[in-house]
Amino acid sequence: IDGYDYVHSEFLKVLSLHLAMNGEIDAIACDYQMVDDHENVMKTVSCERSPIGCGIMFRIEHLIELGLYDEKFLMHEDVDLRIRFEERYRIHRVPLPMYRYRRNEFNMTNDVDRGKLFLDALRTKHGAVSLLPKIENS
Repeated sequence: IDGYDYVHSEFLKVLSLHLAMNGEIDAIACDYQMVDDHENVMKTVSCERSPIGCGIMFRIEHLIELGLYDEKFLMHEDVDLRIRFEERYRIHRVPLPMYRYRRNEFNMTNDVDRGKLFLDALRTKHGAVSLLPKIENS
């Protein structure tokens, strides 16, 4: 979670309960809200329609098998992990907006040149994947 983002106080409880009670689920993601610096909700977003790399709880054994984060990615490392994860496993949805994604002037995603550099690295590593256009337009 980025320093300016936050999760609902019941985030860990709700997502871990889903994993504990559903052994066939590989990972669970929640919907998210985009908020401004004043905590105003700009919009609520479905994690299936517009996936992001945050607000997900994975089974640890799957993460270890994948090799965790690729340390070459200093930006969009969560997207790289999600792409690799979804090549083998499925991420289920909890339709509750428990992750708060704060949009402000300090977001790393506002650094367009740096963002393009890491998006190009994602394309080189993964080719054309459906998640890339969504993060380019966020």
